[in-house]
Parts: sequence; structure tokens; C-alpha cells
Amino acid sequence: MIVVLEGVDGSGKDTQARLLQERLLVNGHRAQLLAFPRYGETFFSREIARYLNGEFGELMSIHPKLTAVLFAGDRHESRDLISRLNIEMDFVILDRYTPSNQAHHAAKLPLEDWPDFFAWVETLEYETLAVPRPDLVLFLDLDAAHAVKLIGRKPSRVYTARKADIHEVDAGYQQRVYEAYKRLSLNPNWVSIRCLDNGKLRTANEIHEEVWGALENQRNLDCVTKPLGDATREHRTQK
Repeated sequence: MIVVLEGVDGSGKDTQARLLQERLLVNGHRAQLLAFPRYGETFFSREIARYLNGEFGELMSIHPKLTAVLFAGDRHESRDLISRLNIEMDFVILDRYTPSNQAHHAAKLPLEDWPDFFAWVETLEYETLAVPRPDLVLFLDLDAAHAVKLIGRKPSRVYTARKADIHEVDAGYQQRVYEAYKRLSLNPNWVSIRCLDNGKLRTANEIHEEVWGALENQRNLDCVTKPLGDATREHRTQK
């Protein structure tokens, strides 16, 4: 089963993906985690790093179809690995996937162009490049205003020496990405996970329990009964 964690930058995808993998392993399931882009592992990830560092131009100056091809290429290079893991493992957990390509690059376009762009990315990745389709997409629903604050707490990352890359630094762009995700979250294999409770950020474990419940609803996890042992984990915000 391929499970994808999605959300705006700073929404806690890395944290939730790792908590999910940990709990699955504790309960005796085979689970592998991959994060996209696969920095340092693929040809296209190196070009993505250059793009996010601003080497190819300003954020809004590059047509979204051109940059979307870079991110799609990173997954295409990983296609055989994902397919193999999907056979060998009970769960393949992906921190970002095709929906990130849809949301982050549609955000550069007028709203009326979003449906066509969403479909174009699906054709590019799932049909032309034959990347496996996910079984379940878990959307960490954290609005851009809160997420931008959390971006500043991120630790250093391998692909940039900047505090924030060209996607993260633009709050207006992050808001459009969030709106694109909200529209995508209406798709039938998506589940939205609340990250706020009355305007206050929920703890990582509170969010994880909702992630876990969504997975239980999607698949009968027979023998999955053990909770996470540490109830005081911080809500880390790595990309």
C-alpha cells in the first residue's frame, strides 16, 4: 500500500511520515519511508536543488510546466524502487509525491487554469512516466500563515544553505499552494488531517493519532494495537 503525506512547507510531513513508519514497524508491519525530492540520490534532485536555490531565475518567472518536469523526473528515476518496495513491503510511506507537483506549481497559475494543470501533471507522472499511483493521500491541513512561522524553525537541509528556499520565502505563494491543496483534497482517495484546534497547533502525537485512524479506516490493520510510546514528541517541521 502506497501512503502519501502532503501539505504546505512547514506542515510537519517529515515528522508524521516518521511517526507513521515507526508505529507500523512496532506493530510488526513492513514499512519503508521515502522522501521526495530524493536529494543526493537522483540526477533530477540535483537540478531541483539548483532551482530551489534560485539558480534558474525568480520563482514566478519560470513556467510551472518546466519546473514540474524536474520534480516528475525525480520520481521517474525512483519508479522501479517504489514499485519494488510496494511488492516487498506492507506499506510504502512517501513524504511528498505527485500532489506536491500539482499544488506547488499550479500556485503560479490563475485559478481557472488549475484543473487543466492538475490533469496535466497526472498525465505526465502516472501515464507518461508510469509512476505508481498512491492508494491513500493524507493531507496535513495547516494554513499558510501558521506554516510560514514554522518554516523558520527548520534545521539546515542538504539541498540549500538558505534559511528558506524560493518556495518557502514567499508567504503569498505559500497561501496559493495551500488553496491548491484544499482543492486537491476533495479527491476521493484523500483524507484531510487537522493540524489546528481552535487556532492552536495540535501536538505531533495528536495529529499522528488522526493519521493512524485514517489509515485504519482505509485498511484493516489486524494486529495493529500498540500506540507510540513517547507522547511528548515535538512537532518538528523538516521539509
